Amino acid sequence: MSYPVILYPKLLVDFRRQHPLPCYQPLDRDHESAKLTQGGSDAVRTTVLLHAHKAPNKSIVSPTSPNFTRWLVCSSLVFGLLGLMNAAVPRFPQNLQQPIRVVSLLGAAVAIAGMGRPSKRDIKTEGSSSLQQPIVEQLEVTRERTPSSKQATSPAQNSSEDGRHLSRARLLDYLEQLKVNLSGQVLQPIGASDAPVGRSEDAFASVLERYFPGRVKRQLEFPIPQSEKGRSFSTDFAVVLEEIGLYIDVEIDEPFDLKKKRPTHCIDDYHDRYRNGFFLQGNWIIIRFAEEQVVRYPKSCCREIASCVAQVTGLDKFLKPLAGEPILQPIPQWTKKQARALAKTNYRDTYLSLLSEKNST
Repeated sequence: MSYPVILYPKLLVDFRRQHPLPCYQPLDRDHESAKLTQGGSDAVRTTVLLHAHKAPNKSIVSPTSPNFTRWLVCSSLVFGLLGLMNAAVPRFPQNLQQPIRVVSLLGAAVAIAGMGRPSKRDIKTEGSSSLQQPIVEQLEVTRERTPSSKQATSPAQNSSEDGRHLSRARLLDYLEQLKVNLSGQVLQPIGASDAPVGRSEDAFASVLERYFPGRVKRQLEFPIPQSEKGRSFSTDFAVVLEEIGLYIDVEIDEPFDLKKKRPTHCIDDYHDRYRNGFFLQGNWIIIRFAEEQVVRYPKSCCREIASCVAQVTGLDKFLKPLAGEPILQPIPQWTKKQARALAKTNYRDTYLSLLSEKNST
């Protein structure tokens, strides 16, 4: 196996299989994140604005819509009552003419008020098509481009507007279901941890904050169940989409510690496997990078995280600013024997020195 390692909880894997997005492949629990096709003839991006409450479109009244039918009935009733008052009332006895005029005016007023009142169907539709809180202010939906869409004039272009509305509606419905599916199912921390911070973490934190502003949390603490010494797990970083309830544990793995040169994060050690299982059971996504990757290619690492978010949510909001970054090159995971060999040559110094160079520039 190679870094980056991306692991999805069973809850999300099952949800994605039951609710597939049209532009992404189903997730696998041990699946390395799929690379999204960027630009060209393979994909087209459509910008859609999402709000918690959407203003109705008053510029067009469709003859087949419930609003048009209600408007037609109400207007007919208004004209009918006014006609009754002006033409038919004089034929009634003098003592009945005034009450009939009052009743006709009241009926016309009620009919006019009903013309501008939204129907129950409209209210239900508006409420079901929006989340309680807006997920994002700007959302990009990636749709597959058909071969015929390359033509300057084609049937696909004529129906593109319908396709955009369909994609928007499907994605809104998908995100609502995802939020409901995750609600109350994600393990929450008890606070902040005082675990030691790796040398590369501070530098990577500034890059994460740039591309995931306001969504990065550090050193979250999770008690280990049945631990006799009261030990806890600590996240290096957590990228959190609280509007949906999506939580991603981002870890930086070093092959050995600098002080005692002991091997760490080895594939033939049970510790990381146990830790992965703990967070997967808590319905967290896990993304593990090699330390060398976050030092040499921090933006490409952020692109992997953004691609993961897009895989699960269909949102390209975070991926767009990173679309021009190169795909992260894999680094093989190491065994204890390989980690000891790296420690003997002080391999970490070959790339950690880049941090000092970056700080000095």
